Amino acid sequence: MSDPNDGDRIIEFLARFCRHPRGPDAGKPVLLVPEQQQVLRDMFVLADDGLWKHREAAIVVHRKWAKTLSASGIGLFCLTTREMGTEIYFAANSRVQAGILKKNVDAFAISSKPLRKRLKIYKNKIETNDGQSHIMVLGADAHQAHGYNPFVSVVDEYWAFKNNDLPEALSSGTAARPESMTVYITTPGVDMNSPLGELLERSERGDDSLYIHWPGKDIRDDLDVFDREAWREYNLGFRYGWTNERFLMSQALALPKAEFIRLHLGGWLKRSAGWMNMYKWDECKDSRIELKPDTPVCLFVDGAWKHDSMALMACTTGPDPELFTLKIWERPVGDDMWRVPYTELDIAVRTACAMYKVAQIGADPFFLGQLLQTWEHDGYPILEIPTNSTTRSVPATKRFFDAVMENRIKHDGNPTLRRHVANCVPKIDARGLRIARDRNNPNAFIDAAVAAVFVHDMASKVSQEPGLWMF
Repeated sequence: MSDPNDGDRIIEFLARFCRHPRGPDAGKPVLLVPEQQQVLRDMFVLADDGLWKHREAAIVVHRKWAKTLSASGIGLFCLTTREMGTEIYFAANSRVQAGILKKNVDAFAISSKPLRKRLKIYKNKIETNDGQSHIMVLGADAHQAHGYNPFVSVVDEYWAFKNNDLPEALSSGTAARPESMTVYITTPGVDMNSPLGELLERSERGDDSLYIHWPGKDIRDDLDVFDREAWREYNLGFRYGWTNERFLMSQALALPKAEFIRLHLGGWLKRSAGWMNMYKWDECKDSRIELKPDTPVCLFVDGAWKHDSMALMACTTGPDPELFTLKIWERPVGDDMWRVPYTELDIAVRTACAMYKVAQIGADPFFLGQLLQTWEHDGYPILEIPTNSTTRSVPATKRFFDAVMENRIKHDGNPTLRRHVANCVPKIDARGLRIARDRNNPNAFIDAAVAAVFVHDMASKVSQEPGLWMF
């Protein structure tokens, strides 16, 4: 059973036994700042059974956050405090990159007499004097990772991995251990269709076995890269003084905006791509709103049959529209055989019609033609709306965007809907702006956002012209 204060023990271990190996603080104890300390405490929180709650943890932050120092301390702490047979692996896309972690551990061990007495240091390995526990360096050749039994694996600069073979090989070797952890330390990436992108997608879908620390997750797309207050908010080194203003200014001048934000503020601009200000979206959240029986609403269904998702959204038809997420179905990450459960969709729509005063049910007939015919035959008010029609999508998108920016709409704060809204990318041409899916990221679903745009448009028209729109 783990000590309930493993995060605090690592913090104390770093301060007591480890010294900075280089730079202006060389030779001084490694003292983590409060934000870094809290990350370690959150990583090693315990579940009800007394074991680590998380099997995986990712620290997604800017350069010079002290990722390497923290991860090196985690590895060395586990090596010297756990039972015989503890295996720690430092992995990266190249053995050279993984070796950076080991160099820190080497320096920690050499600078501490108590650690130096207990450890033997080799080129690609550190082991205890009895030879039973070790830290080993691995490159991205996954076949060498099978057969290992890691207690902790640290994967450095995960954004650079083209496939997940090495981390999966290490993770699969932990099955016999009651607790273990794979720790990913990385700057944000450049492609959401990547192992790192899939990891972040899992986190946003609520995987409790995975802990993510990503303070730059919702960084604004209109952020001024020369804004010192933004540097202070998103760059830990600038906040505490180990990264200076002159350096950040030179980088802001030299790098493209997206790259500066990725490397020095820990953001990933391609996530929102400039369509929706997610801060404004969050301001529209109202946990007090409730969709009561017999409330007049419009419904909209959007989605595809396979490889995607399906969403059923509702919007009230009064002067102050309120947006509710009734149901969202999503393809699980990595499951290419998944199909939309149409029976569940049918039941959800019929249940909503029984509970609320439904003015209209909108949907694109391309994928839902048969269901729409069935619902219409049963007397439900169906409105077919081709979502790819610019004459409908452009004004609907503008109406929805303006309502959010001017705080004229409330929503229930559903986290999956929020993720779909953030996944949208703008498509702009002579006909105007509408939202589209990021084709480079197969997991960036947007169906709930599309349904929200169109159900809000329908509800607004019903409210304005009830005699024309009501069935």
